[in-house]
Amino acid sequence: MTETSSAPMSMPSSSALVDTTHRTSPVRSPRSISRRRPGRYPPGQDRAPKPSSAARACSGSSRSQPCAPLAGCARPFPGCRRRSAPVDCMFLAARRIGHRGAVAVKSENAEVLAIIGSGEQAKRHIEAMLVVRKIKQVNIWSRHEKNATALAEKISEKNKLPVHVMKNVEKAVKDADIICTVTASKQPVVLGDWIKNGAHINAVGSSTAVTRELDTAAIAKSKLYTDCYESLFNEAGDFLIPKKEGVVTDAHVKAELGEVLLGTKKGRENDAEITIYKSLGISAEDIFSAFHIYEKLK
Repeated sequence: MTETSSAPMSMPSSSALVDTTHRTSPVRSPRSISRRRPGRYPPGQDRAPKPSSAARACSGSSRSQPCAPLAGCARPFPGCRRRSAPVDCMFLAARRIGHRGAVAVKSENAEVLAIIGSGEQAKRHIEAMLVVRKIKQVNIWSRHEKNATALAEKISEKNKLPVHVMKNVEKAVKDADIICTVTASKQPVVLGDWIKNGAHINAVGSSTAVTRELDTAAIAKSKLYTDCYESLFNEAGDFLIPKKEGVVTDAHVKAELGEVLLGTKKGRENDAEITIYKSLGISAEDIFSAFHIYEKLK
C-alpha cells in the first residue's frame, strides 16, 4: 500500500482557479480510459491531437496578433491560448438573425408587419424590420398574451406607431406584408390559406426535421429561400415534412440568400409572389459578427 501525506493541502490562489491561458485535461486512470466512449478519438489515440501550427503560432510568439473572437469562447481553433474578448452569444445571435431577416425582405411597399411570438427574437425582428421598411402597423400574436402586451407597449412607445396584440394568428397575418414566425411551436401556427399574395415570411423558430411553424400549403404556394442548403435539407421541418408528403421536391428551394445578394440566383420577380426565407443559422456569421464588433471597439 502506498502511503499518503497527512499534511493539509494548500488551496490555490484565486488567480490560479481560472486558467486564462490554456485548459488541461483531468488525469484519467486506466479504468476511466478503458471506459472511454468509442469513436471519441481515432483508434489507438487516447488524447486529443496536438494543436495545429496555426494554433501554436497564435498562442506563442504572435501575441501582437490577437485571435478573432468566437461567440462565447473567443478562441478560433483548438489549442489557441489567447482570448480577444468575451462575447454574449444570445445577444449577438438574436440581433444577427433579425438583421439577416431584414436583408431578406424585398417588398419595398411593405407597411404591415406581423410577428408570431413574443420573445427576444420577436423584439429583434421588429427592430430590424423598422430599419429597412416604412412599417405603419405591427400585429403581434403570442400564446403568452401578457408577454405580447408588454412587447407591444415597448415598441409602440419607442417608435410612435400602432402595435396591436391579436387574439388569433389568422387575424394577425391576413393583411400582413411581412410575417415573422419566431415561436417554439412544434406544429404549424401559420396556414397557407391565411397568407395574402405578395407577402414575405421569415420563418425562424423551428430548427429540427420534425417541427415546423408553417403548414404544407404555405410552403407549396411560396418561393422558398434559405441561409444554407445543407441545414435546410437536414434540419428544416418546414420543408422536410412537405417533401416527405410528396408535395414539394428539392427543386422547390430557389436559392440561398447569399446567392440572391450576389446576383447569381433570382429573388422575388413580381409583387404577387409569396416568398419564404427559412433561417436556421450559420455559426460562421456569429464569429464574423463578433470579430466585426471587436474591431470596431478595440
